[in-house]
Formats: sequence, structure tokens, C-alpha cells
Amino acid sequence: MMKFFPATIVIATLVCQATVSAHNSFSCDYPRSYDRWQEAFLSGNGKTGIMVFGNPQHETVIFNSRHFNFPSDTKRTFAKVPRDTVEKIGRLCAEGRFKEANNLAVSSSQYRDGGDGNRHPGFALKIDMPDGGKPSRYMRSCDYSTGEISVAWTDNNGAWKRRSFVSRDKDIAVFDITSTNGRKVSCALSLELPEEANFPSGMTAENSNDNTSIGIHVRYSHPMAHRGFDGVVRYKIDGGNSIVRNDTLFVDGADNVTLVARLDTFSNGASIIPEIRSSLSGITPGYSQLLQEHAAIHGDIFNRVSIDLGADPSSRELPNETLLAMQKEDDKPVAALWERIFDSGRYHYLSSSSELTPPD
Repeated sequence: MMKFFPATIVIATLVCQATVSAHNSFSCDYPRSYDRWQEAFLSGNGKTGIMVFGNPQHETVIFNSRHFNFPSDTKRTFAKVPRDTVEKIGRLCAEGRFKEANNLAVSSSQYRDGGDGNRHPGFALKIDMPDGGKPSRYMRSCDYSTGEISVAWTDNNGAWKRRSFVSRDKDIAVFDITSTNGRKVSCALSLELPEEANFPSGMTAENSNDNTSIGIHVRYSHPMAHRGFDGVVRYKIDGGNSIVRNDTLFVDGADNVTLVARLDTFSNGASIIPEIRSSLSGITPGYSQLLQEHAAIHGDIFNRVSIDLGADPSSRELPNETLLAMQKEDDKPVAALWERIFDSGRYHYLSSSSELTPPD
């Protein structure tokens, strides 16, 4: 955790304090390296997730999936346990002899380890914007009640805002890039495996692009190279020009850029990028409409529970860094911080769970 001194707290408050929603977490800072990925802002639906780092001019968004696990060629096996053994395990539990029940369960299952390994992050979406000098009025925020992440700042080229969320009803990640003072949007978009993730040697990534989308096809290392994962980002450019060159989409002079993305795994060696592209072609990439449809579902769940610790309203508008620094200097609970921590816990629980599996 970073150390903040009193002078820094004052500056952060003056620059970053803003009127935000009751369930909004926001920060004046962002992680500069992948080894601080825990400080990224997260959005997810329990199946698909994104980690937004928040670098204003050189953004990195890491995609995750519930199904991203390192593969293994060793199968996990179990024996067929006789009914009388299962009944005996039940009797031992009923008698409170749990250790004996556990020992019998383990020995009778004849479990052999194997199967898929640890979960891993996926590919990265890089969003690079023209150098506009040192950014000012920077703020990144996450609205827990909608799952929307925003990154806003001003530089010599204008005032900018990027928004993103992961849809619960359509299982896609959605992005919007725009200017908040009427300037035109220029940017470069690309998909790659992040080197900082330290993937095993032998994993390969191959780009696949057309005139509506950019895609990436990733294979695991030999001997499991027939398995891997694919991702596609479909783009809609309003005004301006766009061209794909050297696997990078270049956008120049656009009024707005909207992206919809989907990812999935394959197991027979064949790319599924065509299938993902086809599934995305039926989605109208209107950011506000897609957010509204998603937020109705997410918000209904999130807003079932709330907490009010009587925090000063002005303290609820302070950035995360300031609240954390205040708590370090005070033995008494900083109510606004603990209200935000409560919301954060609920939000991340919901974002990492679905009807398929419990939270990771």
C-alpha cells in the first residue's frame, strides 16, 4: 500500500474531489505496472471480466474468463465408491467422527490428481492516444451500482473520457471513447498477450483482423497447443477514418469510438474467431442502450442491500487514496471508507459469481 503524506492528501482532494453517485469508488491515481494489477478497477459478470488499469494516454485492459485455466495432459480420476461405503461415511459424520469419515472418503475415492491447472489472465486490449502532454484533472471511477468504469482527464489535446463495463445479459465487454469538449478522437487499438503476465514459454498469439473487428488467437504450449482461447473486439467508428495496419487499428478524427468484445476457449486446435465475430454481428453497438439493459439486471441485485454508517457527505466524495490515508492517521473508523469497502465487497462478489460457479 502506498504511503501518502499530508501535503499529498490536500492536493489529491483539491484535484480529484467530485460529485459522485452514492456507490461510486474513485481514484486520482492508477497502477503503473502489471505487478500492481490488484489496483486495477474491475468489472465482470461471473463469466467474463476486465481489469482496467486507467493510464490516460496508454491504457491497458486485461480480459479474463471463468474458463481460462492452464491445460494439462494428465487426467483427474476418481473411483466408483460402493454404496455401503458412502452410507458408512454418512454414519460416521452423524456420530461426530469426522476425521474417520474424511479418511474413509479420501481412501475410497482413489483420487488421482491432474486436470486443468491454475486460472490465468487472458489477452490485453491496448488503447494508445496521441501525446497531449502531462494529463490534468485525472479521475478513474467505478460505479458499483452499474458496474461501469470511467477514466477521465484533460491534456493539451482536449478533455477525454473512456467508459467500460461487462454486460450481464449479453456476456460482452463494452467500451466507449469520446471527448467531453467537442474534440475529435484519434487512437490506436491492438490485442496482444501481455508480457508482464509471464505466460509459459511456447504460448503463441496470432492476430486476425477484418474491416469490422480485430481478433487474437492464442494457443497453449506443446503438447497442449490444440487448446487455447480467442477474443474479438468489434468496433464502430462514428465519423473520421480508420485503418488496420500491422495488426493495429488506427482511428483518426472520430466523433466517438464504441467497442464490443467477446472471448471463448477452444479445444480442437481450430480458431473460433469466425464464430465469435458472427455472434457479435447481431449486437447493435450502442453504448448507452447496452449499459441500460445490463444495469437494470446488475442494479436490481446490487441495490437489494445497502449500508449507512452516518459518514459526512463531503467525505463520501473523497478519493480512495485520501480515505485510506485518513484511516492510517485515525484510530476511529473513517465511516466513508467503510461504507465504500462494504459496497466494494458486494460489488466484487457479484462481479465474480454467476449461475455457473461461486466467486473465485
